[in-house]
Amino acid sequence: MTNTQYMEAKAAAKVLGIGTRKLNKLLRDNGIYHRDGTLKNTPRAAYIERGLFTTVTGVCYYNDRDHFYIKPLITNVGLSYLRELIDGVEQRQESGNGRDRTLVHPEQHRPQNQQIITAERNSLLRMVGIKEA
Repeated sequence: MTNTQYMEAKAAAKVLGIGTRKLNKLLRDNGIYHRDGTLKNTPRAAYIERGLFTTVTGVCYYNDRDHFYIKPLITNVGLSYLRELIDGVEQRQESGNGRDRTLVHPEQHRPQNQQIITAERNSLLRMVGIKEA
């Protein structure tokens, strides 16, 4: 049995040291979130199936109508994945290639056997109460 915990995008953005809007834009630009329509800013099915995200649906009532919503939640594995995405963006910007917003996903540029969780990442995970993987 796994001990999966979830956090909202706002909390994840705070842990990752970026704003919520910037996080959503990064996820849209890299094809992780849907770009528009009723599913805007929600994760694509492939990323949910990989265990990086989940969603919660609900209904709220205002203006004399029911309004349905979908709220994305980030798993502890997803938080590590996002940290790697952000590190990849920062490395590209430092190398002078900051104008190119296309990002190589972590699995494509890291050796298969390298599954090291850095001390910084562990510290961030402990701050939000997530046990280390």
